[in-house]
Amino acid sequence: MPVEFEIEYLGQSGFRIAVGDSVLLIDPSNKKSGNFGGDLLYCTHKHWDHTGGVSTFLERNKKAEFIANKQVLQIFPEYFNRSVTAVAGETHSHGIWKLEFIEGKHGLFRGIDNTGVIVRVGDKSFGHVGDTVTLKGFRDKRLDILAIPIAGGPTMSPKKAFQELKRFSVPLPRIIPMHWLFRSPNGFCKKVRESIEDISCSVMKKGEVLTI
Repeated sequence: MPVEFEIEYLGQSGFRIAVGDSVLLIDPSNKKSGNFGGDLLYCTHKHWDHTGGVSTFLERNKKAEFIANKQVLQIFPEYFNRSVTAVAGETHSHGIWKLEFIEGKHGLFRGIDNTGVIVRVGDKSFGHVGDTVTLKGFRDKRLDILAIPIAGGPTMSPKKAFQELKRFSVPLPRIIPMHWLFRSPNGFCKKVRESIEDISCSVMKKGEVLTI
């Protein structure tokens, strides 16, 4: 049965994904972006701009499940009793949600485990790569939307991201740039739309909602 994703951009790398009354939050950067009702929380890695809203969300939603790699979970031992460890190559299901964990490669800082995720509900899918300098694990995946960082440094630069997108073996209907700092997401999307066939690229403003 077809489902509908409601995707809200929370700024930086944060997203709220709602399917009906069920909500998944990804990488909330601060208390405000963690102040939502929901069932699941996912964090790609341990840096503060991806985990700043963890406590806010989990204290508000006492029954919510917290999913992240081991480095992230070690920062929040008070939530171990409702945590699930994300291991690259494995999957996890919770209610209507199915999550597939993808290994990434964090740039700039050594020793940072970055675990991307593909979220699926019914016929819809959303990929979030976290902070990575490669999209290798996502290249052969069927996705409706892929959120990618373009800041450079700890992530891909716009040039690197463009090169990575051209290596995909399956079509990507829509790209959402995130974590752009001083880069131009509009310029990046313009180049993507002009140079890669059958792909769209959407720059989302903070608080904007996209429905697919």
